[in-house]
Amino acid sequence: MALCDETKRLFVCTSSKKIAVFDTETQTKICQVDNAHAKGIYSCALVPDGNDASLLTCSADNTLKLWKLNESELTE
Repeated sequence: MALCDETKRLFVCTSSKKIAVFDTETQTKICQVDNAHAKGIYSCALVPDGNDASLLTCSADNTLKLWKLNESELTE
């Protein structure tokens, strides 16, 4: 899990290859990416990116991916 205080977003990554993004103020799910990696995600961290933050994920498939939250979706 990773929490971004500035944007009020909680990023949850799972061993079932999913990433979910929640709004911490309204407690609603903003988006979800199924099969974000070929194998489970075991770590994630926020990476400062100007006024925003990107999400870096590490997977058991031996890859790292950098994700950007645009409006209501995550993109690589």
